[in-house]
Amino acid sequence: DENLAPGSSPFPFPSAERPSKRHRNTTNTPASVSGSSKRRSPRTNTQKLELVLESIQEQGSTLGGFSYNVFRAKDDQGSEIHRTQTHSQMVSIFLAGRANETVADVISEWMIHPDGRIPSSSPNVDLMFS
Repeated sequence: DENLAPGSSPFPFPSAERPSKRHRNTTNTPASVSGSSKRRSPRTNTQKLELVLESIQEQGSTLGGFSYNVFRAKDDQGSEIHRTQTHSQMVSIFLAGRANETVADVISEWMIHPDGRIPSSSPNVDLMFS
């Protein structure tokens, strides 16, 4: 994954090693741990997104709240927020423009997304993201 430093793992536990695709045992997947049988780990972007979005909802958060906290560097008192190594590396790679999708790519998608458009009859139609 382009958001991970060489040798780092996307798994939350430091001792967890990611098996190669050839040697993965499906009994170790989160889906099978939760009791779901024969569910494969996500493969398409849509499946991966759905898994992440469901997890955000299960934690009682929103997409906006999650995004805000991913990039937040200081708490309300101005103290630096501790980030895990994975969190720090992924944010750094993304903000430095070293990921496959850049900040500019994300903003471009926001600008053209139909869900972000206000009605043309609105008095605020000329304001960006009103």
